[in-house]
Amino acid sequence: MAIPSDLNAPRSATATPRRRSAPAVQGSPAKAKNKRLTARKVSWLIHSFVGLKLTVVMTIVFLTGTLAVFYEEIDWLIYDEIRVTPIGEKLNPGEVYDRATAEIAERGL
Repeated sequence: MAIPSDLNAPRSATATPRRRSAPAVQGSPAKAKNKRLTARKVSWLIHSFVGLKLTVVMTIVFLTGTLAVFYEEIDWLIYDEIRVTPIGEKLNPGEVYDRATAEIAERGL
C-alpha cells in the first residue's frame, strides 16, 4: 500500500489558515452594538451595584447580631465575677434526683 504524500507533510502545511476578522472601525455596527445598553446590561449593573452595597450592610448586621445573641457568654468569658465557683462537694445524680422529686412533691406540681 502506498502512503499518500500529503499525510507525511507537517501539520502546518496542510492546515487551512485562520481567517482574521477585520478590526472594528469607529462608527461600525460591531462597535456600536457593544456600547448599546440593553435591559440585560442595565439589570446586571443594578444587580452588581446593589449586591456590593448589601454585602457590606448584611455583614455588619450579621456580626452585630452574633454579638447580641452571645452577649451572656461573652460577658462570662470576660468577667470572672459572673462565673460560679462550686461550694462544697459534688452531689451524685441519684441524690440530685431524689432532692428534686421531694421538692416537686412538696410544692404540689
